Amino acid sequence: MLFWLLIISLFIFHFYVFYITLLTSDEYDPGYSLVGNSYTVQGGIFIFLFLGVMFVRLEQRHEWDQLLRPIPHAPIKKLMGKLLFAITAIFALCFLTYIMWAAMVFLSGLPLSEFYVQAFLYFMLYWGITFFISLLIGILMAELIGNLFVYVVIFILWLMIGPLNQMFFNELLIYFPESILNWLSRELNLGEYNPYMAYDAMYGFSLEGYHWVKRWIWIASFLTLICLTVLVKQKMPLRKYWLMPFLLIVSLVPALWYVNTPQQVLTSNGSSLDREIYDYQYYNNYSFSHTKSLEENKVNVLDYDIDLTIDDRLKADVTMKIAAKGDHPSHSKATFSLYHRFKISDVFLNGQKIPYDQNGDSVTVNLSTQEISDGKDTLTFQYEGASSPLFVANQQAVYLPYYFPWLPSTSSYPAMHYENFALHRNNHAETDKTHYQLTIHGQEPDYTNLNQKGKHTWEKTTDEGVTLAAGLLTEKDKGNDQFVYPLTWERGLEDLDKYKQNIKQMKDNIMSDLNLPETQMPETVVALPALSSADSMYHTEDLWLTKDTLLVSLSQGSTPGSDMFTSLNDNLIYRLVPALTWKREGIDLSYYAYYNAFDMTYGTAYNLDHGISDDKQITKSQLFQMVKNTDNTDKANALQAVSQLISKGDGDDLYQFSHDWYDLIQNEKPKWQKLETLASDHMAS
Repeated sequence: MLFWLLIISLFIFHFYVFYITLLTSDEYDPGYSLVGNSYTVQGGIFIFLFLGVMFVRLEQRHEWDQLLRPIPHAPIKKLMGKLLFAITAIFALCFLTYIMWAAMVFLSGLPLSEFYVQAFLYFMLYWGITFFISLLIGILMAELIGNLFVYVVIFILWLMIGPLNQMFFNELLIYFPESILNWLSRELNLGEYNPYMAYDAMYGFSLEGYHWVKRWIWIASFLTLICLTVLVKQKMPLRKYWLMPFLLIVSLVPALWYVNTPQQVLTSNGSSLDREIYDYQYYNNYSFSHTKSLEENKVNVLDYDIDLTIDDRLKADVTMKIAAKGDHPSHSKATFSLYHRFKISDVFLNGQKIPYDQNGDSVTVNLSTQEISDGKDTLTFQYEGASSPLFVANQQAVYLPYYFPWLPSTSSYPAMHYENFALHRNNHAETDKTHYQLTIHGQEPDYTNLNQKGKHTWEKTTDEGVTLAAGLLTEKDKGNDQFVYPLTWERGLEDLDKYKQNIKQMKDNIMSDLNLPETQMPETVVALPALSSADSMYHTEDLWLTKDTLLVSLSQGSTPGSDMFTSLNDNLIYRLVPALTWKREGIDLSYYAYYNAFDMTYGTAYNLDHGISDDKQITKSQLFQMVKNTDNTDKANALQAVSQLISKGDGDDLYQFSHDWYDLIQNEKPKWQKLETLASDHMAS
């Protein structure tokens, strides 16, 4: 008994040392105090595996079976009593630990909110149920193995089923394929599903139905095996006790079906749908053979009527009023963009089903049966599926920004493209004024740029698409400004006002430098964790600016402190320039590097002129990498010429060059040869 008290005491001590460190230091992060504490759960699994063995060994040592034999159905009653006691003890342990944890979080300054409810469910799922399954495994192994070898078996099982099992499976890489070991690591893991991922403050803890059902599969399977083992060992007639094993086996059928249906699950653990790699791999291999020019689409969308259901995945019924582009009626085909994991079931033109072809992010519909001209025609898309791992849409959280093609878009480019080892989002908002009417069933947004019309319905006429955000979010009003942010970021709001003022000042300077049309600073700031940990490395992805909203992404694992937002000011110019210029309109993706190089050049000039930093070497290094990664001679020569100008020019020279370069962007299609000529002319002057 003293041994187990010592083990449990060390277990709890480790947890609180880890937790207190995260709440009393500059690394304050109440969410990560659970998500990042996989060592504690790994230790708990070890304890309950051994407790399961000890339950059986104590019975065998004291010969309880002989003592209870006169009692009818004694083995089954004993088993049920033992399991009920274990459930009660595990619940009490988890509840007591949760109460102490929640009290410390509350005293650290985090107000009561849905975060605490999610944390309680996290304790039950990743601690309580996991420990109970570990106990069942220990009981089964002790029933099957009657000697000391059982301890070797449960030690190996402990290495395989804990959240840190990847360390164990990595040792087997020389014997088995990596894909098989990664699969085993994920499926056998009973702890935190993403043990090496920072806590996502918007999404919250990973509590999707998938994880509850997966654990039920484990429980039902091991309870069935334990029941059958006891019946066989006690020589009890199966015909009298078949009901419980039968019901448990039957329950596995819908459970197995559910976990294998397409659904949105937060994943960052090496799976094929990993949040960090899925879209990177998909768009790195994406074929542009079916990607048409923006000008080729033959229709405009005047109105969207969106019926949206969000549960474990997204389901949509979208009816669009369409008109022919230009003065001539369309009677051929039209191409739209829709994220490829949203699978279309039907397309209707004026209520009549029509043929369509969905290929990657491109959807082509056949309009040849009817002329499209006056805007009275309707085109309806019915589709469903799991969204991108980077743009979640399920019962826990929703992030569907305007630039992501979760609605059919007349832009025929893919949702994202891969270039220079980075993933870049393409803007798919309709550029003309469009009326949107939205009805949502299920997860409702904490923020949308549409105006609420009634219960579950929103509408607006805008040329900046539809943005939906929901999750562990809250909002705060300061004067005319509205801030939307994760609940656990409350401490980090101190410098948000200052950050917004810096953006406004920089925005005004850029607009003056480049003669941009006047753009008012939006009153709403939506600050969220970055979609991917890699986004913080590429400044084109983490700032999006519309008339309604400033969308700001902070790197995953950002800890709310006094400099949470002001720390972003160092590279602010490189985020803001694309948000004010080419990201607002469609661009030719084959010239992405052309626009990106402009951002870097102008940003370098701006920072030099305003005494912020000297980024010449960094910019030259980035341009060199772009040259190294291309086999286009004109592109390489132009980028080299720009790099040489950056080396020799001062702030004023680069300012004037950037101004002339932007004139080229505004007035004609990108041409690398013209850029090289422009850079050479400035070098010579």
